Amino acid sequence: MSQPQPVAMRTPSASAAVVSQAPAPAATPKLMPGDHVLLVSVHPPGASGSASAIDHAGSGYLDHQFSHAMTPGRQLLASLHLPSGHHLTEGQRLLMETPDESCRDPINWSVIVHKSAYVVDVYYKGRHFDSFAAVFGRNPDHSAKEWEGDLRTPEGSYIIVEKYYSPRWRWFLRLNYPNYNDRVRYEAMLDEGLVPVIAGHRRALGGSIGIHGTDRPRFNRLHINWTLGCISVDNDAIEELERILPVGTLVIIKP
Repeated sequence: MSQPQPVAMRTPSASAAVVSQAPAPAATPKLMPGDHVLLVSVHPPGASGSASAIDHAGSGYLDHQFSHAMTPGRQLLASLHLPSGHHLTEGQRLLMETPDESCRDPINWSVIVHKSAYVVDVYYKGRHFDSFAAVFGRNPDHSAKEWEGDLRTPEGSYIIVEKYYSPRWRWFLRLNYPNYNDRVRYEAMLDEGLVPVIAGHRRALGGSIGIHGTDRPRFNRLHINWTLGCISVDNDAIEELERILPVGTLVIIKP
């Protein structure tokens, strides 16, 4: 598949220069509750929802100043609280330039998980948005998940079907595991007698697989796989992923 071309940088017009010299507004605008209409649960108590950072007229860097017209894309980017002076990726710059609610359409977001590289890559409208370190199921055999309790992380194409707050992991972005391919493979293994029987009970296919934060940050920093099969990222990362990824986002998990 061909790689999308970078979005061209905007050249400030004379009118833009005049606007940039205008005095900053007296009050910092805040995101309205409707800005998170795609969430299936409310933010935990104390979660911040204020917008705080946009860029210098398309320079590709963030600055803590506000535009008089906060578009949906700028609001969503500002909610991430990226540091002033942060160099925007192509996807972040494209999000900032998005004037409508397309930034909340799951068709415009995608996630590629690389288990062997311990990384989660996020894309917005085909442009790289951000990357996050990740760890996976604790089974030393890093192959795809086959049944409940095998401590492996699945591989294949999935969809985020639910997002909810977790006291243990900040947020849990649940995937539609098992999908059709997982079920077909499991049924074939049943027919061949390959599914183990534990204490008289045959292992089920399982479920409740998702992307979540961590209560073992040291393990995450050291790339130690510790989960029961989920994808774990740092807590700052799961906060960002929860904000930007709508329910319905495609998640591709690779070996």
